This record gives sequence, structure tokens and C-alpha cells, in this order.
Amino acid sequence: MRATERTSSEGASLHSEVARLGGTMRSLLCFVVLCAATALSQGEKTKTEEVEELLNASDQLDFGGASDLVLFLGSTGVGKSTLSKFITHNPSLQSVKIGSSFVFTDNGTISTITSKSMTLLPNIYKDPETKQLIVDCPGFSDTREEKYEIAASFFVKKVLEYGKKLKIILVENHFSLTEGADRFGFKRLLKHVSELIPNVERLRGSLALIATKVINQGIPDDEEKADILSFMSNFANDLRNDLTVQKQNETLFKTTEGILKALETLYGDGSGNNVALFRKPNRAGDPWQSSILLKCYQDIRALIFHTTPWIDNQNQ
Repeated sequence: MRATERTSSEGASLHSEVARLGGTMRSLLCFVVLCAATALSQGEKTKTEEVEELLNASDQLDFGGASDLVLFLGSTGVGKSTLSKFITHNPSLQSVKIGSSFVFTDNGTISTITSKSMTLLPNIYKDPETKQLIVDCPGFSDTREEKYEIAASFFVKKVLEYGKKLKIILVENHFSLTEGADRFGFKRLLKHVSELIPNVERLRGSLALIATKVINQGIPDDEEKADILSFMSNFANDLRNDLTVQKQNETLFKTTEGILKALETLYGDGSGNNVALFRKPNRAGDPWQSSILLKCYQDIRALIFHTTPWIDNQNQ
């Protein structure tokens, strides 16, 4: 079959799938259809075929009949997988010394290199104590090929639509939440949140933040969290200033407006009750034997399972 004929056939197949899935998936799948225009060589898969394989992999998701989900959303490399295993007390998680630093490892499934993502499909963990499901969603702005980024966005959207009740936990590297640091990563996260969650303002009081990879410098938790809140407040003010000069650019204005709404929703009343810290390990071995990490474990679990309320996701 010639490339043009094959592309046409694939496009028709995907259009049928788009019609079957309905409106919320169409924007993603229509973009996939455009990938079919890529020139083909004999024996090679088209981008469309490869993406279809990834989308079909969503059938592997097994929520065990549960519809109340705790979602971890964040960029690639911020430590969502490590966090998931840490709070569910997965015994395979250990800390090791590399050079002069301590890092988490899990037999190679968690990378010690922050730019490398180990997650494409959402990973699902069942908390042994509360029996609640924690969904470690694929990282945003993955460094892998475009086809993976398309599929990852699809998977996150599918999980968001599946859950009847949700807890949305944003996960971000602590360094990106400090004054003077590059805001790009955090801004990117907020942009994705505003695009994936319609009417993000409805999450006010229900959106939580976990700052990961916090360096142990002897600074009390309350001071660390106060600095994060100050950073968010200053960031929000800068975004408001940006809006005043972006009114002539509708696309840019809407993007900034969405980011600001997500940030204001996360900031909430400014109390910091929806913020927790996940510090770096300070010793090798069992993480829960460290008094510093044990406190993180207790604080994070309290935030997720007690402080953060469920969001009714039906009819939204």
C-alpha cells in the first residue's frame, strides 16, 4: 500500500475512534490524526500507529472497581514515583549514598537523574492503611518523543474523567518554589492544570502541594512553607501585571489568566495548610528509620488522607 493510501486509511480509523470517545478526547486524538501525514518508508510504523498502540495501552489501567482517586500531578523528574512509594511504605524503596549526597532508589525503577522519566502509563498504588488508590500520573513535558507526550496527556485526562471523587496533589521540586529560581517548571505545571481541569477555581481549598527534594539545612518546616507561600504570592502579582500588557494578544492573555487562576486556587487563604514537604534523605538505608523522613511521612499522609477534602467530580 502506498504511503498516501495508508495514511488515509489510518486517518479514517482514528476519526471513528474520535467519534466513539466523545468530545473531551477529540482534541488529543485529532492531533494524533495529523501525525499520519508523516512520510512512510517500507516496514516502518507511522506515528499514528505508534500512538494508537500507546492509547490502547490505557486498557491496562486497573482501578479495581474503585472510583475515588488521589492524583499526583507534576512535571517529569520531580519525584512523584518516589513519593508514591514513600507514603505507601513500599519496602523496596531505599536511600543510598552517591558521592557526597544521599538519593532514593528502587532497584532501578526510580531514576537518580532528574531529567529522566520512568513513568508513561499512570502507576497505581493502594495505600495499605486507608485502602485509597494513589495514581502517579505521567510527568508533564516529558523529554521523550512527541508521541509519548501525546499519550501521557491522554492518560491523565482519562484518569481525571474516570474518578467520581478526586484529590488533586501537585508535586513540584522545592528549588522551583524559591525566590530567584527559574519559574518555568512551576509555571508549566500550573498551565497543564488549568488546561486539564475545567473551572479550576472550584478546587479552592481542595488543591494541595507537596514540595519535593527539600535540602536539609536546619530550616524549620514552618519557615520553609512560609517562603513557598511568599514565592507564590509574588508570582501571582507578577502574573497580574503580565495580564495588563497582554490584552491585545488573546491567546497569551488566556494562557496567563489560566495559570493565574490555578495559582490563586492553590494559594487559597495563604495559611499553608495545603502544603507539605518531602525532604531529601539524610542517611543510607531504610528511609523510615530517619527521624527527618519519618516526620515527612507523617505530615504528607496527614495532608493527603485527612486535611485535603474529596472533590465531587460528577457532573463537572
